[in-house]
Amino acid sequence: MVDIAHGAQGTLVAQEKAKLRKVLRRFDLILFTADVDRPYRVPGGMAGAWAAAVICELFVVVTAVTLLWPGAINTVFGQSYSMASNWGVSRVFFESVTLGAFAVMVLAGVVFWAVGVRGRGRGLTGEAGTYTGAGAAAPGQGPAPGRL
Repeated sequence: MVDIAHGAQGTLVAQEKAKLRKVLRRFDLILFTADVDRPYRVPGGMAGAWAAAVICELFVVVTAVTLLWPGAINTVFGQSYSMASNWGVSRVFFESVTLGAFAVMVLAGVVFWAVGVRGRGRGLTGEAGTYTGAGAAAPGQGPAPGRL
């Protein structure tokens, strides 16, 4: 049962990180490429966009707290929570396994980021339009530089 929870935790954390990156990318596009036509609109303009981003981030924080420290939210609302009765393990064991798995995921992300930085510094990432496989755009038909 614990293994299933850790697998779900890793998936949820990755999904929430992807959502946060999308939100931040959207603000980057709005602020620095305002002249680009976009097919979507957020009600309320920038205030609505900020409200949507804050609400999403609150969900990310509550999810992370709930997954990494079960029972933390329960105590805020005055409910009791027993790690032994819910999971059948001690709190120390659960926290060490959970935070250890989280540390491994963060370390893997940092390693891949560092490898990517080295690759970009050496020019190994390639240029747009160099892919010649099926479905590749012909030279000059891709998106304009700096635009998605």
